[in-house]
Amino acid sequence: MDNSSERSIKLSSPNGELVRIHYKVSIPLRKIKRANQSRNVKNPSQKYMEIVTVDNFNFWFMGFLNYQKAFSYLQQAISEVKNTLQN
Repeated sequence: MDNSSERSIKLSSPNGELVRIHYKVSIPLRKIKRANQSRNVKNPSQKYMEIVTVDNFNFWFMGFLNYQKAFSYLQQAISEVKNTLQN
C-alpha cells in the first residue's frame, strides 16, 4: 500500500533551517495485519482508514477519492496475500 502526503511537514535540516517536505508511506501488503474503517464522530463525512501492521504499528489515512472502493480493494488485496502466504 502506498500513500503520498497532500500536505507537507516541517523538519529541521542539518544546518538548523526548517524545511517543508512531502512524504510517502509504503507498507508491503504482506506486512499488513488488518485494515479498519473509521469516521470522525463530529463530522461523519470525514472517513479514515486504519492500517495495522504485523508488528502492531498503526497508520491512519484519509482523503480517498472513493473511500469505499479503496477500502474494498485493500481488503481484497490483504486477503489474497494472506491466502498466498498460507499455501
